[in-house]
Amino acid sequence: MPTFRTSALVLRAYDFAEADRVLVLFTRSLGKVKGVAKGVRRSASRLNGCLGWLSLAELQLAGQEHRELYRITQGQLIQAYPKLKDSLEALARASRLAEILFSLTPDHQPLPEIFELAETALNLLDAGVSPALASVWFEWLFLERMGHRPQVERCQDCGQAGDVLAYHAQHDGVSCRACRTQGGLTLSAGTRRVLAKLISGHPAQLPRLCLSAGNETEIQALLDSVWRAHLGRPLKSESFQRAVHELG
Repeated sequence: MPTFRTSALVLRAYDFAEADRVLVLFTRSLGKVKGVAKGVRRSASRLNGCLGWLSLAELQLAGQEHRELYRITQGQLIQAYPKLKDSLEALARASRLAEILFSLTPDHQPLPEIFELAETALNLLDAGVSPALASVWFEWLFLERMGHRPQVERCQDCGQAGDVLAYHAQHDGVSCRACRTQGGLTLSAGTRRVLAKLISGHPAQLPRLCLSAGNETEIQALLDSVWRAHLGRPLKSESFQRAVHELG
């Protein structure tokens, strides 16, 4: 039986049979796949400790490529991101990341750039970078690299870059008030400059990027609207993230 070694993030886990666990993995070299860890729920399993939610591990998977369920035969923990558990906001943002990878990436299609993007975002969250900043950086670049980022720089009707534009999900773009007088989500010029910096900047520069409360509110509303348009529903983690935000 062929075997594959790959780095993997654990997105979801389900108990199976008496002592097994089925995991949804986002891997560097195979894309999103499912794997079964035999006997992992027994305390003596050698896989214990490397298959926690959103843990990064080096795994050996056995099975024919593109099969429905691989068998996880070996594993070594690379990073558990322990500080995510110390911050409710970081945990909520990590939940969004996991749901986006689970819901919006295809099965069995390697996406190494997206894998590296997710790994970097988790490292930023674990290092104490502003959870909101790390999260919107990941989500905006995910949309860019998957070819789904809406155009927000200029009015899609007249081409003007006004001080205030409005995003319309049904048109997947922005319009000025002269072209569309009703509805839409407000995106100020300052917020659009932040979005441009997220695309062009290096992640090491993120801690120096100023994200005001107004910028964060506008970007969050934009992203939530984009995800609703793609999924036909809100992210399930959106309500958790909003509740944590309201707690302050």
